[in-house]
Amino acid sequence: MAEKQEREGIQGFLLKFLKSTQVKLALAFFITVLILKYGEHLKKDDIEWTEWIEIFEKTIILLFASIAVHLLNQKFFADELEAKFTKVVSTLVTNSTSILNSTNKFGIKDIHPSRIKIHDAIVDLAKNASSRIWVSGASLSQDINLTDLIPILRDKLENSCDIKILLQNPICNSALYRSLLEADPKDIDNITRLSEITDTHPYFQTPLYHRFSYVFNQINGARRNELLKRKVRYYDQLPSHWLVIIDDIAYYQPYVLENRKNLKQDQCAYTPMPILEFDKLSNEIMFANLEDHFLTLFNTSNVDVYFMQVLIATRKNLFAKLAKEKNDRSWLRQLRHTLKNKQPDRRIETIRQKCMLPNSSVIMKWKNGESKVQKIINFSATGIYLRLETEGVKKGDIVTLKFDKNQCTEEEIALIDILANTHGEHFTVIRFADFSNKFLALERSNVGSVI
Repeated sequence: MAEKQEREGIQGFLLKFLKSTQVKLALAFFITVLILKYGEHLKKDDIEWTEWIEIFEKTIILLFASIAVHLLNQKFFADELEAKFTKVVSTLVTNSTSILNSTNKFGIKDIHPSRIKIHDAIVDLAKNASSRIWVSGASLSQDINLTDLIPILRDKLENSCDIKILLQNPICNSALYRSLLEADPKDIDNITRLSEITDTHPYFQTPLYHRFSYVFNQINGARRNELLKRKVRYYDQLPSHWLVIIDDIAYYQPYVLENRKNLKQDQCAYTPMPILEFDKLSNEIMFANLEDHFLTLFNTSNVDVYFMQVLIATRKNLFAKLAKEKNDRSWLRQLRHTLKNKQPDRRIETIRQKCMLPNSSVIMKWKNGESKVQKIINFSATGIYLRLETEGVKKGDIVTLKFDKNQCTEEEIALIDILANTHGEHFTVIRFADFSNKFLALERSNVGSVI
């Protein structure tokens, strides 16, 4: 048996050798040499036997030379290939070992590419949960759908399992911000329109609000969910993660903002990062961090299903108040411009904020006159935008602002000091905002007073 295998091995090698490119080239070269050197002799009818012997000897020499070249080439090529393969394997092993050490160090049991890949695993874990099921997400309406878990959660509540559900409040700054991120640029103006807010306002037609409404109705719509309703909270913060903790296993997915060019219809504004699966037994400290993070958000969220009904009933007024109070709508204008034009507004390279100084505390003087400042509308690190009671100042004039601290509170005096330290007293009129020349923008001036 061994002899047969050895014979087959030799035959295989010879066959491979004869088929090799090196041998074919060597034989072609040798035949060419033979023809050039012995072509005239081969034409003779009476070739001496000594000449045949010479030709045969040279053929044998070249044949063995070809074999030697082939074996050497195979040897060196195999060694080089083995060295490269060893290096690649060594690098992979080193990197894998480093990754494995890092994941083990932080208690990461596995890494999953998407939620849909762990849907069945989470459902199975929930069915077999013995101590707790904590779930956190903006709406829990995609991939891992809360409505799929509701029957399981009801059953677990009856068996004294700790249930906590954390969702996003749809009537808060973070929800408005998210809805604008997800919106088509042509719809942003309509969503931020505040002149007439009704139940059909575009904000209440956004994908974000529809997802919220769907899940809320699933929780609130059935009488048998009475116990489950008490386990739901709505948070106001901008969501930073998606998190599921079932017994001693946690699935954590951080959020990053999606590139708006890649958003599809009804898609969330956050690019799903890989999902990290943590095991409490592997690292109790890291697992405790996730527990504390969830509990902090849950325990500081003061809206439950009952109060959410109140918010929905008064949503028109709440949304109007929310939008109008956001820095006197300047934040909305800034956000609208950036999202529609996909670049920052050149006018807001420095942050501009509403000014809270009393109307009667500022006088503006220039070379040929003065006027009481009716209102400082807003200001930034580079200038001030205000409204005068009378006209007379011209573009390019150097003006001086005089503040009357006697009419100001302690906080307003602190603001005046900041303005004075930042800008000084002297400004240049750089533009008017209307034909009356009462609304004007001032820029800090390095020129002294000309009054």
